[in-house]
Amino acid sequence: MASVLTADLLARVRERAAGYDAANTFFTDDLDELRAAGYLRPRGLSAASADQRLLAAHAPATALGLTMHLVWMGVARDLAAAGDASLQWVLDDAERGELFAFAISEAGNDRVMSDSLTRVDRVALDDAGPSRAPRSSRPSRPRGRGSACSGGTTRAMARHRPSCTAS
Repeated sequence: MASVLTADLLARVRERAAGYDAANTFFTDDLDELRAAGYLRPRGLSAASADQRLLAAHAPATALGLTMHLVWMGVARDLAAAGDASLQWVLDDAERGELFAFAISEAGNDRVMSDSLTRVDRVALDDAGPSRAPRSSRPSRPRGRGSACSGGTTRAMARHRPSCTAS
């Protein structure tokens, strides 16, 4: 697959990079151009990595800002390749230009999702409001490669809609 990063596009993002850094602003124009060019669409690791290195050489902050999106593309593609369609909607929405991200703040969570220490508990809803299920009925923490991605991860994922604006 050929890169969507043309010389003209790279020149424009490079020209804006210093301004974004100096003003400490979101890379809105870069994102709009990259989305229109197809940069947010899912693709293989080699193509995404090569493009990301090229983008980083021209606009480091823009490349850094898109890293989480690329992580989600990789997670969704890996699950799909393993026969798990639970994140197919991520790939479908990214194909249409959605931007994905996730919050990450746990110490040692450098392997993305496969070593997450976060546990998800089911919450029962009744007239009195939410209440935790008794410990004995809670599901155990999932174990194994990629298991933290299934069952609830998608609800925690943030999506940047094209109609959103940065503040």
